[in-house]
Amino acid sequence: MNIKDWLNRGYYIEREIKMLEAERTKAYNALFPVQKYDGIKVQTSSGNSYQQLQDKLLHYEELLDNRIDTLYDTKCEIFQVISHVGDNVFREILILRYISFHRWEEIADGLNYDIRHVFRLHKKALSAAESVYRELFNMS
Repeated sequence: MNIKDWLNRGYYIEREIKMLEAERTKAYNALFPVQKYDGIKVQTSSGNSYQQLQDKLLHYEELLDNRIDTLYDTKCEIFQVISHVGDNVFREILILRYISFHRWEEIADGLNYDIRHVFRLHKKALSAAESVYRELFNMS
C-alpha cells in the first residue's frame, strides 16, 4: 500500500464511523424508547425478556463502541503522520485532503493557488508524509 492509499483510508474510516454512530443511536433508542402514554395505563408483562433485550443491546453498543475506538485509533495514526510533516503548506494540503476531505478545487481556492500547482505540491507533500510514516513506524 502506498502512502496515498494509506492516507485515503481516513475517508472510508470517517464514513464507517458515521454509520456505526447512527447504528449505536438506533440501539440506544431501542433500549430507551420515548413513550407517550396520554394518560392510558400500559400493562407490562412480567419476566426477564426485557432484561435479556437490554443485555443484548448493551452488548451490541459495546461492540459498536469498540469498533469506533479502533477506527479513531487509525485516524489518529493518519493525523500523527500528517502533523509531523515539516512544511506548513504540505501539512495544510494533507489536512485539507485527508482529514477534512476537501475537493481539489476547494483546496486550490482556499490556498489561492492554481490547481496544477496544488497537484505539484501534493506530490511533494506525499513524499514528505511517506518519509514521516517510515520514520514513525520504523519502515524501511
